[in-house]
Amino acid sequence: MRIDIIKNNEEIEECVQMYYDLNDHDFLDADIDTAIKNLFKIVRIKRFVRVVRDENDKIIAWIYAEKIRLLHMNYDVMQQIYYASNQTGLKAARCIKLLHNELIDYAISRNLNTIISPGSHLDPDFIFAKILEKQGWDRRGHIAIKKL
Repeated sequence: MRIDIIKNNEEIEECVQMYYDLNDHDFLDADIDTAIKNLFKIVRIKRFVRVVRDENDKIIAWIYAEKIRLLHMNYDVMQQIYYASNQTGLKAARCIKLLHNELIDYAISRNLNTIISPGSHLDPDFIFAKILEKQGWDRRGHIAIKKL
C-alpha cells in the first residue's frame, strides 16, 4: 500500500463513489454530482487530498483535510473533512494510519500544531477514533486530536 494523490477525473469520481456507497442516505442526504464537482475544485487547487493505493494501483482509501480556524479558537488547525475506505479489518486500520501520518507530516510542514479528525455517525463504537488513539492521538468519543 502506498500514499498518492488523485491523478484524474475518474479517480475523483471513484473517491466520491466510495464515500457515497458508505453513506446512510436515509439519515444524511448526499448528491453525487455536487460532491464530484466540489472534490474536483478541491483537487484542482491542490488542497490536502490523498489516497491509498493497493498493490494493483487501485484506490482503497482517501482523505480530505483542510486548514481551518474554528469560531471558538484563535489559531488555525488541520481538520479532516472526509475519509472513506472500502477496506475492513487490519487493512482498514493500516489505511487510517497511513493517511493520518501523511496528514501529520503535512501539518508540520505548514507549521500547524493541531489536527482534528472526527469519526462518523456510522461508527457508533468509535473504532476510527480508537485506531488513532492507539497511534498516540487524544480521543474523546468520536473525535481524535493530535497535538504536534
